[in-house]
Amino acid sequence: IIDRLTLEIFNKAILSSKDFEKKGNGIFLKHIVRKKYYLQYERRMQQKFKNSESLKAKNYREIFFTQAQKFANTLKLNKVYKPFTIR
Repeated sequence: IIDRLTLEIFNKAILSSKDFEKKGNGIFLKHIVRKKYYLQYERRMQQKFKNSESLKAKNYREIFFTQAQKFANTLKLNKVYKPFTIR
């Protein structure tokens, strides 16, 4: 999700190389720009879509929660876990 989001943000010129600053031995997003990034992240997390496991559209947070529950149950019941995949 983060990789796709980051590529989209740069491809759509929402952020650019000017939005970064060098600090010490690293390069970081400027403080004010981080808010833009987080806003885009929140939008992506709330984006709803249908998948093969559900009849109703769900957002990423709902899918993550469901997958955590499924994974916990597979551990308790000693079953094979089938992860959610995005195609």
